Amino acid sequence: MPSRRIVFAHGFTQTSRSWDTIADLIRQRLPHADVHAVDMPGHGTAADVGADLWQSAARLVDIGGPATYVGYSMGGRVALHASLADPADVEQLVLIGATAGIDDTAEREARLRADQDLADHIEQVGVERFIDEWLATPLFA
Repeated sequence: MPSRRIVFAHGFTQTSRSWDTIADLIRQRLPHADVHAVDMPGHGTAADVGADLWQSAARLVDIGGPATYVGYSMGGRVALHASLADPADVEQLVLIGATAGIDDTAEREARLRADQDLADHIEQVGVERFIDEWLATPLFA
């Protein structure tokens, strides 16, 4: 049976290790699968990598090559952009908690302001304290 490559892209504040349990389950059920999780720019082993959305998408495909891409949240947005930039390499796309964006201009501007406020907060309190705060939210309870 030919090997099927599956590439995982994690969400904000996570790392490639966030996919360990799922990757292990896939390896058990599909022993020929080539499962690979990528650290997104600014996270994990790529903490020192600076990249915008399109650069992150190009980096993801450079690392992943032709594959099925699975992205959660921020990683889903990156995987979606990868599929737009490199449709031949993104053979299949699975998005979890990700969208193409906010259509409504006012909502999009409000989200941009909220994201900027969050970035300012991270710079003020530091990454370690922010991670503790982030993981204490009901979303991760």
